[in-house]
Amino acid sequence: MAAEPKQQLLLRAVNARIREISDRFGTPEGTYRLICECGQEDCRGRVEVEVLRYEEARRRRGFFLAPGHAVPSRQALPGLLAAEPVPFQ
Repeated sequence: MAAEPKQQLLLRAVNARIREISDRFGTPEGTYRLICECGQEDCRGRVEVEVLRYEEARRRRGFFLAPGHAVPSRQALPGLLAAEPVPFQ
């Protein structure tokens, strides 16, 4: 199934909200647990991102991707990132 740019932007917005809530209530491990932004409708991947790397990635307009969840090069932005997945809980 192809990645959908609208889906990627929606997931980015969801992750921004996860970040806001995490900042409000604290991030004891120093990481955000985000949703993979690959844009695949059936993706359930999770990404763990260090707090300091989150802002850097957003400045570079990168997407947070679980390993192996690359988007086609025509949709990839500079700064495409991958991180180790964490299980859905």
